[in-house]
Amino acid sequence: MFSQLIANSTCAQEKSLKLIVRDMKMRPLEGVFVTINETIQANTDAKGNATINDPGEITAVEAIKENMVMVSYIRRREGLQIMLKKAKNTAITGMLSLANGRPVSGVLVSVKKAKFDFQTATNAAGNFDLMYPLDAPLLGTTDFTIEDHKVQNIEWIAEGSKKTFRLIVKEISDFDRLGVPFEASFQQENGQPLADKEIKFGATTYQTNVRGSSRIVRRSHQDKFSIAGKTILSVKEQQGGVLVTVANELEIEEVMPTSLSSSSQQVPSGEVTKNPEGTLEALGYVSDTTVSLLERITDQIDKTSENLQQRKDEVDDAMNQIKQEIAFITEQIKETEDISAQEKQQYKTQITDLELQLNDMADSFLKKQKEAKSNITTLQQLFMNEKERLEAEAKKKAQEQAKLQEKLLYTTAVAVVFALVLLLAAFFAYRWKFKEKEAIQLARELNIQVEEKEAQRQLMEEVKEQLEVNVEELEIRDRKITDSLRYANTIQQAILPNQALLEEAYPELHVLYRPKDIVSGDFYWFKRWNERITYLAVVDCTGHGVPGSFMSMIGNTHLNEIINKRLAEEPSDILEMLDHRIFLSLNQAESGNSDGMDVCLCRIEYTREGQLFLSYAGAKRPLYYRTPYGGNIIQNISGDRRSIGGPKRIGKEKKPFTTKKIELEKGTELFLTTDGFVDQSGGGKRRKFGTKRFLEELVSLEGRSIQRQIDLLEERLDIYRSGQEQRDDITILGVKL
Repeated sequence: MFSQLIANSTCAQEKSLKLIVRDMKMRPLEGVFVTINETIQANTDAKGNATINDPGEITAVEAIKENMVMVSYIRRREGLQIMLKKAKNTAITGMLSLANGRPVSGVLVSVKKAKFDFQTATNAAGNFDLMYPLDAPLLGTTDFTIEDHKVQNIEWIAEGSKKTFRLIVKEISDFDRLGVPFEASFQQENGQPLADKEIKFGATTYQTNVRGSSRIVRRSHQDKFSIAGKTILSVKEQQGGVLVTVANELEIEEVMPTSLSSSSQQVPSGEVTKNPEGTLEALGYVSDTTVSLLERITDQIDKTSENLQQRKDEVDDAMNQIKQEIAFITEQIKETEDISAQEKQQYKTQITDLELQLNDMADSFLKKQKEAKSNITTLQQLFMNEKERLEAEAKKKAQEQAKLQEKLLYTTAVAVVFALVLLLAAFFAYRWKFKEKEAIQLARELNIQVEEKEAQRQLMEEVKEQLEVNVEELEIRDRKITDSLRYANTIQQAILPNQALLEEAYPELHVLYRPKDIVSGDFYWFKRWNERITYLAVVDCTGHGVPGSFMSMIGNTHLNEIINKRLAEEPSDILEMLDHRIFLSLNQAESGNSDGMDVCLCRIEYTREGQLFLSYAGAKRPLYYRTPYGGNIIQNISGDRRSIGGPKRIGKEKKPFTTKKIELEKGTELFLTTDGFVDQSGGGKRRKFGTKRFLEELVSLEGRSIQRQIDLLEERLDIYRSGQEQRDDITILGVKL
């Protein structure tokens, strides 16, 4: 107990220290990363303030913000005041080397301090330059990483003035493979060794032995294999080294030297037409076949254009880099206040040198571009001349071949005509003997065909007349049946709830009632128990059309009688009594009839205290509803897995219907449905609309009136049907309480 009191007393004595960070004009600085005594850290808010536990004695303070550096700090009564000023960036020169002193080239160097990250890359000599705040300390919380590997052993020294630092990284175990020889084996695609071949790895040239092998040393992480006249297909590691597989390059590269080479030759365009072969030899190419020559010249033109574009991109990048260096030096001159005349002259000399480099590079590229375009023009002219010569030769050969074929065709035609004349003479001589007999036989057959066609015509006319009579009778019967169904629909409409009574009870109520045929097996029902209690139901009877309409009238009659005679009040009791009456009305005990109905039944009660209660019972149908403060979520109350009607199984009692009672808020929306809407097929693949899509549509219609929601549901169903036939009766009753 005594130790607990001491601990509580110690906690109570802990004090906080306010950090106040300002610039040289006493303006607050937001987002400054402050480290106290190398362990306590905090970030300043928009007012330049932060609060930490008081460490007592302050031995070290570090404040980091991009493009700014800490000037001083002092502890006052109101807190620790820290002053920062705008930092002047400078270039830090570093060298990356292994433990044996060998430089590491082509790797990414990252200097991280607090939340700032300065990155650069080493050159071929292992050196790197990066911009860093001039006055920011390099040690302390600074991390040096090489290719995401944190460096542990670092030495750094100052050279000359305070503006230049030199970093020497001495120990990186992950790069020990640099400078270590390894065995490289080279082979062709067919597995044959690439013997006595000159290869290059980075900037170093090697020679393979008779086995196609050579000892290689990696000088840089950017070193890659290259072999003149060969294409590298794969480089795979194997025991003790690597296996390199190569393939021959296309000989098209021998058509002419690269368009950017300094040894590119120029050929006068006039010589192309006089001596095509001499022109090709001047370009460094001798071909065996003219067709192959044309193909390869086309490829070389494409390659020369690509090389020229690649060189242009490289020159553009180099020129942009030089421009950036000029801009950087210019910015340094502007920002450095105490620059001497000698330093300013040095900067101007650097800018002049860079501008000369820029001009030399542009002149060199324009010269190479001119040479490349000249060679391309020469090759294009040679290509067109060779193409015209080939076309002329082909045309001449085609004419000679046509004359030869014409002579052969003439000789063959004469022989064929003579043979045909002989055959026709023999044929007509033979045919003449039977001509008279065939004519008589043909006349007899024609007479028989005429008689048969006349008989068929008379029969077709009789059939046509009978069909017209039958069609007329069918139209009359169809008209009578349709009139009867329309009258039946009028009767069925009469049993539906009176619209005025519905609007009096529920001002916001709308119904989508669409029979599959003229009359429907669906119906909706409304009844008032007293001033505070009403009933709403949607019923889906077995079948549709005439059978369904009879069932709907039976169901409507029994529901009215149950309520009018006060035989049941709870929804579950009403469904039980309706099930019993349907069972008796259809004599299902003896007839085996299994017709029935699925019901969605609601009892809505408004109490004198202003509360709203919903009692629900369902026969294989759920109730969907959305409360005004429920976050646009469609909720549902599941019905019982049992239909109204159907024969009772011997020895097995039906599970009784249940009533679910919940309290609702005013403004709640109810949706009573049959299965016709969600079972409608469409969508191009004849799939059902589905309950999931139906609920998603309801969610998307939030905020609209009940009538607008029901109308939009009907429009989207018609779009989904895409002209397909309606499968079942459809009923949706929506009401806002």
